[in-house]
Amino acid sequence: KDATILVGRPASDFTFHRKSTRSDYVIQILTKASFIGQSIENEDGSGSRTQHLSVSDFAASINKSFDRVELTSKSPMLVAPTSADVRVVHKTVREGCATSQDFSFDIESMRISVVPHDIQVITSVIRKVLEKLNLVSRRDIGKKLSPFMHAKKKGSGIATSVRAELHAFSFEIMRSFKPKHDVRPFLNIYANQMKVNVEGCAA
Repeated sequence: KDATILVGRPASDFTFHRKSTRSDYVIQILTKASFIGQSIENEDGSGSRTQHLSVSDFAASINKSFDRVELTSKSPMLVAPTSADVRVVHKTVREGCATSQDFSFDIESMRISVVPHDIQVITSVIRKVLEKLNLVSRRDIGKKLSPFMHAKKKGSGIATSVRAELHAFSFEIMRSFKPKHDVRPFLNIYANQMKVNVEGCAA
């Protein structure tokens, strides 16, 4: 299905542009996604559970209104359209008890291009979202982290494998745009065929 995510802050929340006309800033994420789940149970009690998430035409941009902006517009992309597949497979015994888990992430070429102003907008919006979710307050931080922290007895973990592959990656920080001047990159980072494979035990 097609999905649109809009996250932003009103102009009154931004203070880093004093001379320019204030405007709202909205981070827009467009994507198409499909999900498939499969469960297999054998006669001897063994089996597997598989979840597969496929994402295509994933793109992100910064706009100045809480309205969907099509990819064909002239609005510059923070993240150029890309696709990715995420697969999680659990091997099971005794009708559902997991004995191993495999995570795989396969991402096509990813190109990210920003200007310094974009970075300010992104950090400001993310900070506000975390505040709304009550995740950045220093008070009672132990209580907030406790659901994510727990102890397990030695030997109680299951075999875990994590594989990630990124076919091509590009990250550019462009100099601030000025009329009648070409936009030149300030920082370029390129990488090809990035692969990561981690194996071990996890709770």
